[in-house]
Amino acid sequence: IQCEPPGTPTADPQRGRDAAQVLHHDSAGLAEPPGFAIVNTKTKPGAPAWHSWVNMQAVYRDLPAALKAKINGLRCIHPGYPELVSVGVQRNLKTLPADVRGAGPAHPLVVRSPGTGEPSLYLSVRRDAKIPGMEAAGSEKLLTELWNIVEASPHRWRSLVRGNDILIWDNIATV
Repeated sequence: IQCEPPGTPTADPQRGRDAAQVLHHDSAGLAEPPGFAIVNTKTKPGAPAWHSWVNMQAVYRDLPAALKAKINGLRCIHPGYPELVSVGVQRNLKTLPADVRGAGPAHPLVVRSPGTGEPSLYLSVRRDAKIPGMEAAGSEKLLTELWNIVEASPHRWRSLVRGNDILIWDNIATV
């Protein structure tokens, strides 16, 4: 996915809609998500394609102190809905059923890098995910605020996909 301008996936046929559901931490629906992710592109795409990441440690560093204080200690449910990060499923399924939003591991909104201890923002792929202890509207408002910050972040990196590429990234510190 190529993002030009930030938050607008130009490779997505439904671009202009919610990029929060395209950017994601891989396997966040697991109780212990992997620390790293890998992609091995076996074939060259017919049209230029991009992988894009946002540095969530830098996003967290840039948050206002009041917002950091508000989210430190909060957890968020990461629903394990089938095809959760599939663009078509995400864009067409505006709101997950309440029972699905409440099922899944509750990861902290702020996690620490196992290697450096640096804090990093760790968001559910869904803006309508549940933050335990908050009403649904409050959860969605806070997650929307955080995703809006992520989408506007200048802390991005992207790579042109070519055949036989191997890309490895920190799955905790990037989306």
